[in-house]
Amino acid sequence: MKWDRWKQILAIIISFVILLTLPLLGEIYYKTPYYIIIILLIPVAIHKFIWNKKYEQKFYEKWHKAREQGFKINVAREGAKGFTLMIVLVLIDQFLGRGLTPFDIVYKLPSGILIWLLVLLMAFSLAIGVAAWYGNEKRYCRIYFESKNQQEIDDDS
Repeated sequence: MKWDRWKQILAIIISFVILLTLPLLGEIYYKTPYYIIIILLIPVAIHKFIWNKKYEQKFYEKWHKAREQGFKINVAREGAKGFTLMIVLVLIDQFLGRGLTPFDIVYKLPSGILIWLLVLLMAFSLAIGVAAWYGNEKRYCRIYFESKNQQEIDDDS
């Protein structure tokens, strides 16, 4: 097994140890759902780690089609994904950590601050969209050249 794979295994283990011990270090309003979510993420992470090549190939095929749509469409799509993910993570964090529902959060924040938060989230979403474009392009090129090099090795054999 490559050294990079061992680093990934170690990073996954450390991440889950931190996530599982986090409630011991601080106050969490709903501990049971928190632990259920974290424990359900463990098999997902293991599955994704084991079937990494399959996910890489699937990404390659999807990104090959998506990149034909152009930069702006993909930045908007990835930015929308980032915006949604940030909102969902904040809402889950506030619900599990403090017991606040989305309505509680909206009602407790003054409208001016709420607007600034939305503008800030949209700016971060734009940055996420641009970063995702370049990250996906880099990943696409890496997979492309790895498969091309593998074909050359197979042809030489």
